[in-house]
Amino acid sequence: MTERLRYWMHERSGKLRFVIEAYQHGKAMSAEDIGIMRDYLRQWIMSPWWFDSAELAGLRADVDKLTSRVAIQDWLDRAFREGINPL
Repeated sequence: MTERLRYWMHERSGKLRFVIEAYQHGKAMSAEDIGIMRDYLRQWIMSPWWFDSAELAGLRADVDKLTSRVAIQDWLDRAFREGINPL
């Protein structure tokens, strides 16, 4: 596979870093921030690097439903249990 996973810390605009750090430190996140994080998580989970599983399919199906900090945390908890850590 030639596609590489793109970690948030390598993003160049600085927007994603701000959003991830706000999330990690429990700071308030706007709807725009949540959208930026959802976009990042979407590119991460759609990568062909992951082994197919029912849980992966569920994560992929649910990534577009991330509209709140709680939804993001629940989704990340599921991803972490699968060994997928985008943070």
